Amino acid sequence: MIADEIFSRVTMPEVLALYGIAPGRHKRIKCPIHNGNGSNFSYNDNFYQCWTCGCKGNVISFTEQYFNINFSQAVMKLNIDFNLGISNRKPSIRDKEQMRLNEAINRVYKARVESHNEYYRNMTDLYRILYKTSLRGKVDGLDKYLMKLEDWLDENLEEFKSEFY
Repeated sequence: MIADEIFSRVTMPEVLALYGIAPGRHKRIKCPIHNGNGSNFSYNDNFYQCWTCGCKGNVISFTEQYFNINFSQAVMKLNIDFNLGISNRKPSIRDKEQMRLNEAINRVYKARVESHNEYYRNMTDLYRILYKTSLRGKVDGLDKYLMKLEDWLDENLEEFKSEFY
């Protein structure tokens, strides 16, 4: 069976590395499936599990979930990406298009999350600088701006607190 051949030749750390996910300390990382904040995703050579979103499985199920593709597409993707040569069947045009589309969606999503995180980091840095230098009350209109910033931070702080503190 092709799946058994993949399991015997490909490990979770290899899959994570190939798809650009840095290894974690003690094999724990931020969940790449739900893009979590803490190191709730644990893995070994054969299996993975996220203790937050509940996803778990093997290299094939990870590929399915990470790229939002079905089982046969995940098997083909691993076979092609790792150059395993265990299947004579080449992916159909539809399979290739679906894999490209899913990869593009993942890239856009990750870029948006990173952009949002960068904006948050910049705003919190500005907020800290303004308070640390005691400019409050010394610059016209600053109090009004700081109140808006304070409201934004209150709304978004919980979402990002564990990532930055």
